[in-house]
Amino acid sequence: MKDGYEKKFNELQKSLIKIETEQDDDDEEDCPEDLKDIDPDVKMRKILLRSFTMMLTGTIVVLVFSDPMVDVLNMFGTITTIPPF
Repeated sequence: MKDGYEKKFNELQKSLIKIETEQDDDDEEDCPEDLKDIDPDVKMRKILLRSFTMMLTGTIVVLVFSDPMVDVLNMFGTITTIPPF
């Protein structure tokens, strides 16, 4: 009985080692194709600019659509006679 547990333990240990080595291969740095061959300082500036632009765009989208969406949901509640909170 003990040998069965040891055998199963060794199999699990080998599979964990295999998974760890596969994950080590996947630890490559994710970098957009257009930034792969650029100086690291320039790359960092471009990544920061890109992230700032995306966050600003998302914030503007939320600001533009959130108030009208609240009005629509309020009107839907009024029409269906669902009381507000």
